[in-house]
Amino acid sequence: GLKERNFYGTGRSLDILLNTSNDKNQFKLITTDRLSYENDADINYNINYKQEDFSKASSYKLDTLSSGIGIGYRINNNLYHNIDFEYALKDYKVTNSSTVSNTILNSSGSNISYLIKNNLRYSTLNPGFVSKTGNYFNYNNTIETPTSSNNGFVRNLIIVKSYFNTNNSIYAIQGRLGNIFSLNNNDILTDDKFSLGGRSLRGFDNYGAGPRNSRTSYIGGNNIAVLKLDYSYEITRQSNFPFYLNIFNDYGLIWENKTTPTKSDNNIRSSVGFGIKYYSPVGPMGFTWGFPIMDEEYDIKRMFLFSVGNL
Repeated sequence: GLKERNFYGTGRSLDILLNTSNDKNQFKLITTDRLSYENDADINYNINYKQEDFSKASSYKLDTLSSGIGIGYRINNNLYHNIDFEYALKDYKVTNSSTVSNTILNSSGSNISYLIKNNLRYSTLNPGFVSKTGNYFNYNNTIETPTSSNNGFVRNLIIVKSYFNTNNSIYAIQGRLGNIFSLNNNDILTDDKFSLGGRSLRGFDNYGAGPRNSRTSYIGGNNIAVLKLDYSYEITRQSNFPFYLNIFNDYGLIWENKTTPTKSDNNIRSSVGFGIKYYSPVGPMGFTWGFPIMDEEYDIKRMFLFSVGNL
């Protein structure tokens, strides 16, 4: 990835990402120009292409090409709002028709979406890439218009974070609350629903916790609630690139589908664990070992997790 806030002195910002792995290939380009210096407003253009392989988790592959335009502006020093208009072309390729969800099976092939995205962000976090003090609130609202292939939905997601710092210790509380509903009382597509696991619930695999039809048919849910409690202690001394020992306790709940999956419940999942966070010159890195303490027999666990970027 490459991020440049003042490309060749033009005032334009540039964000390029090339990502490749066993189950995901992605190319993203975002460029932002100043729309108004008086109102501190920006205009951005973006294009994003993704190839995602959900064959092991949900029995399908998905290619997505999206592009859009957005306007963002600062309301005050801590509050920022942006609105984006996006066009997306999705191509669903079913890899196992006997285990894939009916919504994906019925949407096999090309689908068109028109999206309106609103995002409101409030932050009093301290400057720097190690969050030690302050609060963060982010509200995201996405509307897929009823003229889209799947007749539209409304998705709301709230993320809150709070950090406290004493000496070399950092205490963090993070929460996530989300809901999605169809505008025409249809079942929501699996990739638009919420999923639980990975970084959102350590100790469980990506798409590892929550409603599913089988091991290779993860369904997810229309509602999600997550609470993450972290304690981090700096094991270096005032380093520019510090190491932190991390201890955590995660809780997560995902529920509700129009069509009830074969394996579904409304039970809370929970895990505990420890890890190491390293804020390197090229970005944050996390090494995490998680252990489920509240789970269901059909959940898929994953003890070790390696993260880069957003920890």
